Amino acid sequence: MTSSPQLQGTAFTLKALFGLREASRFLYLENHTPKRQGNFGEKRSVLRGRGMMYAESRAYQPGDDVRHMDWRITARYQQPHVKLFEEERERPVLLAIDLSPSLYFGTRIAFKSVLAAEVAGLLTWAAVDVGDRIGAVIQSPSHVSVIKPQSRQVGAMHVLQAIVESHDQLASLVDTATNFTELLQRVLRVSKPGGLVVIISDFQQWNETCEQPLQQLARHRDVLSIAIADPLEMAMPNVGQAAFTNGHDLLTINTQSMKIREQFYEDFHRRQEALKSFHQRYGARWIPLTTEMDVLQVLTHGLQLVRR
Repeated sequence: MTSSPQLQGTAFTLKALFGLREASRFLYLENHTPKRQGNFGEKRSVLRGRGMMYAESRAYQPGDDVRHMDWRITARYQQPHVKLFEEERERPVLLAIDLSPSLYFGTRIAFKSVLAAEVAGLLTWAAVDVGDRIGAVIQSPSHVSVIKPQSRQVGAMHVLQAIVESHDQLASLVDTATNFTELLQRVLRVSKPGGLVVIISDFQQWNETCEQPLQQLARHRDVLSIAIADPLEMAMPNVGQAAFTNGHDLLTINTQSMKIREQFYEDFHRRQEALKSFHQRYGARWIPLTTEMDVLQVLTHGLQLVRR
């Protein structure tokens, strides 16, 4: 496997995201959706499942589920009819891309926001390659872009264009807060049961209010979270007196203190383990990624573990 043509620096272009198409062929988004439930022939299952859509109606037969009665057809023909459902052949894949100001940061190779765009670009093309429909909900400080899942090149073009536009706006709004809970709630409204939701974020805005929408997402959808971090956020370097700012407040820390550095390290990893455990509790998957890693290799390995 060759290395991904990794995006670098603080910005990227639409052309660069299109350039990820070839590298995405090393990824495989397994489509777990069965083609159809029930026996072969005229008789199909009338059981509603994940990712089911209406196919047709037929006369009621003993044993059919009365919850699937087609009352409109029943009234028209004065004879009981039930609705038949079949699996959608194209699974909807929805990327939930968090472009909070905290992602506009990085000390290795690229900003976290650029890494998020590379992850989204690779997964967009991987979804197209397996015939899935691709869409996205992208939250930046200025607005939320919603692209409902569409098929093949059309869906990919709309998603990638929206990523570029949202990221360009982020550069001038790095001191504006976003709400991660609202992002998850919007994804819950847009996504469909039976689909795949991929959350791309640094999860710094995660709090207790995020738990319920994630639980609801994982109940009827496959959920995969890709958590992006920078090495400086994971371990504090010993550089003496250091000043930190969030754009408003200024904090000076003596990084020579071993106790402070150890506490910083423990706080980060404790939070990451708590997030990972929460995801696993509800059947959601968790892939950690840092700005010094090769994105393609991490995704390839992570998706292999998901399939197992």
